[in-house]
Amino acid sequence: MAYVFKQVIHAPIARVWALLDDDEKLPLWMPQLVEINYPDGKNRDAPVGTRFTQKLKEGGRIREYQGEVTAYEAPYLLGVRLFDDNFAVDMTYRLTGDGDKTTLDYRADVTLNSVIARIMGTLFGWLTKRLVRQLMDNLKRVAETQSA
Repeated sequence: MAYVFKQVIHAPIARVWALLDDDEKLPLWMPQLVEINYPDGKNRDAPVGTRFTQKLKEGGRIREYQGEVTAYEAPYLLGVRLFDDNFAVDMTYRLTGDGDKTTLDYRADVTLNSVIARIMGTLFGWLTKRLVRQLMDNLKRVAETQSA
């Protein structure tokens, strides 16, 4: 199952990239993010392969996911894999800058690893699509209204 989203953000690419790449700026557009940790440290010079854990507030609970940086070409490309036992999501953020505007091409490929996850994915795929749209709208709003 894939979710694809494209939008123009009226902000320079450096500002949009900072919102994707700076852990302290992530909560500005990802309100469900509680915590991100790098058990082996964060390699800023060669981020691909860097592993992390991410705690997200989902409903009334906090869930922890494993993650890995899968692609990194600042300020144009960020790939992240987020996973647990039931599913994996491979997310790609591609940015194209044009002066004071940036085009974001986002893709999330979801792999469901269990019967329960496949059932839930079928029943609630519409909700996931809505959440992706909401996050991308948040990113756009923050990039356009705040200096990053």
